[in-house]
Amino acid sequence: MAHDDHASEHEHGHLHSHEHEHAPTATAGTLPDLAKVAILINNWIDHNEGHRRTYLEWRDKLAEAGAPATVAALTRIAELTEEATAALRVAARELQEARPPKS
Repeated sequence: MAHDDHASEHEHGHLHSHEHEHAPTATAGTLPDLAKVAILINNWIDHNEGHRRTYLEWRDKLAEAGAPATVAALTRIAELTEEATAALRVAARELQEARPPKS
């Protein structure tokens, strides 16, 4: 499903809506504001964790119902989501270390 406006809220078939931001808002030739990117990354981490929990909840429900291929797929998707979240945590730590301490 193509989205013409990724900045607008939309549903993904679950109980919460969220916004997507794909491009940095900095002007050409400047670095994005580190504080803003750090906030975005932390939001993405929270978002991923919510999806991961949902995948695992549905996996467990389907395991009881007998859908082994779907159970395996949801298990793998949860693992991949955790890998993506781990990479975001590394990025968040780097940005935290790069930011000057608040005075």
